[in-house]
Amino acid sequence: MNAQRLLQHFHRISEAPDAIPRLRRFILDLAVRGKLVEQDPNDEPASELLKRIQAEKARLVKEGKVRMQPPSAVDAPNMPFPVPKRWEWLPLNEIGIVSGGMTPSKNRAEFWDGDINWFSPKDVKSDELVDSELKITATGVSETGLQLYPPSTSVPLRDR
Repeated sequence: MNAQRLLQHFHRISEAPDAIPRLRRFILDLAVRGKLVEQDPNDEPASELLKRIQAEKARLVKEGKVRMQPPSAVDAPNMPFPVPKRWEWLPLNEIGIVSGGMTPSKNRAEFWDGDINWFSPKDVKSDELVDSELKITATGVSETGLQLYPPSTSVPLRDR
């Protein structure tokens, strides 16, 4: 469906059951595919942004702020849909820092109710993580080998 056809049938679509969630999914799908707005040929290609992200991640690894992550491969010809020519398919760990997979034992009281944020998916409600529902202790970090990210740790995704 294209935008013109959507607007022609909007009155019918908007009255359908679960219309709003379906329209939201449709708009998100257009955005992810690069079809929501016309692509600007003057925009920087994704490859240039990726170079800056990789340099920042290398700096953070060198400073010991994050661990080196093994590279992942993307089979671009088998991706679910084509993207605009200046975009690139990338694994998530190429543009950010992926961490997880270990939760300190809830049976160890000395690991919990501390002052260190313990972020989980339920805490992700915006682009910036500020506070968490659960808190862990320094003992919980040191005895489990968790990686602690200091406040304001980020990998810039664009020039500020």
